[in-house]
Amino acid sequence: MSTILFDQGTAIIWGTSGGSGVTNNILLDALGAGAAREGDSVDLGSTFAEWWSLWVWVETGTAPTADTQAEVWLNWSHDDSNWSGGGTGADAAFTIGTNDANLRLVGRGSQSGNCLVTNTANTLFKAGPFAVRAMAQYVSPIFVNRMNQAMRDLTTASDHASRIIMVPLTPTF
Repeated sequence: MSTILFDQGTAIIWGTSGGSGVTNNILLDALGAGAAREGDSVDLGSTFAEWWSLWVWVETGTAPTADTQAEVWLNWSHDDSNWSGGGTGADAAFTIGTNDANLRLVGRGSQSGNCLVTNTANTLFKAGPFAVRAMAQYVSPIFVNRMNQAMRDLTTASDHASRIIMVPLTPTF
């Protein structure tokens, strides 16, 4: 049996503009309970990696309800103009819709990662890696706060440590 190894490429890191390591914007500082936000789109290139590792980092403020979560959905576009579920490919509020209708339009297979939290205030929770298969050349993450509390609100928003991280995996033979 052959062994397939993977090289890791350069990480794409969404977070608050100016934050450590952030390459693309998604403003999660003080994101309300039950709210969602879409991040700036990224062009993966015309010959993009098929497989990616995904990590979700969530910084809580007021202690969330135990065993709740933050969800990350990945919205894909072939042209950076046509997005599912009313997405825009820009850092902005995302309307979830009644009974998650807009998220369901993004696609059931697009819920790519989540981060389960405990009832602990002002804590950075990390989850992953999750294996993600790229579906198109452009990707925009959607972060959904299902923790029953707003996310941490910092005086300097760029200090917010929440991140969505994707790393390309290229097979080597």
